[in-house]
Amino acid sequence: MENNKKILGLVLAVLVIILIALLISKSRSNDASNAQNNGTGTTTGAGVSARAPSLDRQLVIPKEYSKIIKSKIEAGVQSAISKIKSDPDNIDNWFNLALWYKMANDYLGAEEIWLYVSKINPENRTAQSNLGDLYKNSLIDYAKAEAAWLRVVAIDPTYIDAYNELYLLYRYNISEKTAEASKILMTGIEKTKSPTLMYQLSEYYGSIPNKPLAIEWYNKTKTAAKSIGDTKLMKSVDEALSKLK
Repeated sequence: MENNKKILGLVLAVLVIILIALLISKSRSNDASNAQNNGTGTTTGAGVSARAPSLDRQLVIPKEYSKIIKSKIEAGVQSAISKIKSDPDNIDNWFNLALWYKMANDYLGAEEIWLYVSKINPENRTAQSNLGDLYKNSLIDYAKAEAAWLRVVAIDPTYIDAYNELYLLYRYNISEKTAEASKILMTGIEKTKSPTLMYQLSEYYGSIPNKPLAIEWYNKTKTAAKSIGDTKLMKSVDEALSKLK
């Protein structure tokens, strides 16, 4: 039994490290493009200044976390803080610390950093995306989640994930705005021509149900998927159509 616990702890630790690496990689990739707007990779863009979050924040890791995961988080936080002290203007360093905070369930600590980055670099899409995810899935504030994702759309109208996140919010979380669900998908389709959003809209119409519109949009999805060679999506469309006919 003790060996099984150790193995489980190691597996969880590896999964945590992989997840953090993926999140950091995504943040850096998006930040690199945003940095071109101000000619640097630092937080000093657009001549905007803001008070940086304190680096003396107390880290409280959930008791149910294994010792291995706790030690990884503690080491990650200390490494990120050390890098910030050496180069406080580098956005990557702040993003890394926020991601470690989130991993430790310190959602307010992560929020403070992403709000800080958003203030000094209003065009940073990643900060707004992270806030949108945080508000929807962790802090459960759907109004703030909506505002963050709408800001992402304003920053980058071609970012498909933002339209999908807004669609899910309108359909399942913000009951008074369910009518906005199909509208935001239509807007996303107009801006991105995304077959994925088309498929989402097709499913939506099929669930209302509005069979004619569902069939129409499934066929549009299949045409769009065929144009880019997405055979997997084409197969999904065929399967959905067969259930409607």
